[in-house]
Order: sequence, then structure tokens, then C-alpha cells
Amino acid sequence: MGEVISEYKILREVIFQVLEKNQPMKASERDIILDSIEQAVNDAAVKFAEVHAEIQKKFIDTLTHDLKNPIAAAMMNANLLQKSTLNHAQGRQAKRLVSSLNRVTGMVHDLLDAGRVRAGELIALEFVNTDLRMVLEEVVSEMRELHSNSIVLTTDQTVQGFWGAQGLRRAFENLLGNAVKYGDEKFPIQVSL
Repeated sequence: MGEVISEYKILREVIFQVLEKNQPMKASERDIILDSIEQAVNDAAVKFAEVHAEIQKKFIDTLTHDLKNPIAAAMMNANLLQKSTLNHAQGRQAKRLVSSLNRVTGMVHDLLDAGRVRAGELIALEFVNTDLRMVLEEVVSEMRELHSNSIVLTTDQTVQGFWGAQGLRRAFENLLGNAVKYGDEKFPIQVSL
């Protein structure tokens, strides 16, 4: 966008140089030309923003649509795996796989919702009666398996309430992910609720 505006500035200077080559223009004439150029810049900026938003919307729609089929196939296989005869560790991993795929599905829906918000549509937030401690325990358990860092969770009470559980889960994942990424591996990550 900055390039377009720069081009209009150059155009303005060239127009004035050509028109004032033989004699200076009246202030009223300059104002008319400046107003026309500013309107053209404004129109170009609006059109650029509209085209950019449309391209972004199409990209998000295509991406989310294309993600649904492989996620559904993975979920079907994970559910079949979960129903088969597994030892305790395998059963736990199959359960975690289903849980992770459910989260990915939620993220795809969130991506669609973000596109709707950008388009000016309203979305419904889903607040469900959830134990915050259980959400945090699940996230910590998954992070422990994925990373070598020691994560110590201290929680001795239930924190029941109506939460946007998916959003909280993502927030916990981001916070713990940052702690793993930027923390010192020599010291455990302390999480308390």
C-alpha cells in the first residue's frame, strides 16, 4: 500500500512540474488537482483493502475446508484405535490423540469464526460449565509428554465455572509453550492454580 501512495505522490509532483513549467498555477487550480489526487489515493486504498480482505477470506475458507477431510479421517482412525485392544500406555496415547484432534477441529472452527468477525458478522461464544483445574491438568500432562522440561503443577482445589474452555486451553498451551521455549531447562516450570 505504501508503494501505491508513493506513486501518487510522484504523480502529483510530475503533474505540477508539467503544468507550472511556463507559469505558476492559481491556488484554486492547485486545490482542485490536489483534491482529485487525494480522492484517487483514497479510492485506491479502499479498493486495495477490499481486495486484500477478499483474498484473505478465500484463503481462510479454502484452508479450513481442506483441513476438515484429513482431520475427519484421522479422527475416525483414532476412534477405531481407541476401541481396539490396547495396553494402558497405548490407550492413554490413543485418548490423547482423540483429544488433540478435537482441539485441532476447534481451532479450525475458531479460524472460521475469526473470518466471520472480520467480515462484520457476530459469533456466539460458548461458555460451558468446566473445571479450570482439569483443563490445566490436561494441558500440563500433554506438555510433559512433548517436552523434556520439568513442569510442576500445584493445584489443590476445583475452580468450577462457566468458561470458554477452548480459549483457556489455548492460552494455557501458549503460556506453557513460551515457558518451555524461553525458560531455563535447569529449573522446573512452576504452575499453580
